[in-house]
Amino acid sequence: MNYEMKGELIHVGSITENAKGFQKSDFVIRTIDTQYPQEIKFELFKDNTKKIQDITTGSKINVHFNIKGRQWNDKWLTSIEAWKIDVIELNKLPF
Repeated sequence: MNYEMKGELIHVGSITENAKGFQKSDFVIRTIDTQYPQEIKFELFKDNTKKIQDITTGSKINVHFNIKGRQWNDKWLTSIEAWKIDVIELNKLPF
């Protein structure tokens, strides 16, 4: 299933790479258009890690994502994997 969420970009993590060359990054948005804004962390993998690097914090974005879950070491893990990011309003002021 594909989902969308609008928000203000408040954090962009650095790109990390494991020993096998697998790249991962994350970013956080604060939801907008809601009575109780939430701060939601998204993950980016492989070539998608570059999609957030040129967007400045404070920008308004629309994130397209999938929710994924799996079991690992007797624990259930859930991740929110972004696959497309649309800029609604670019913040031109550096933070």
